[in-house]
Amino acid sequence: MYVAKIPNHGYNPTYLLRETYREDSKVKTRTVGNITSLGIEKIARISQIIRG
Repeated sequence: MYVAKIPNHGYNPTYLLRETYREDSKVKTRTVGNITSLGIEKIARISQIIRG
């Protein structure tokens, strides 16, 4: 699981909580949730917690 920063063409970036998984030996990505509304400080903290 990780936090992805998605550029938004001139606007504030979107932050998504994502996870990766394998399906038929291919790596795929699933979006768990949009966490943009939480604010930069909370997003940074979530990212730190996920990393360990």
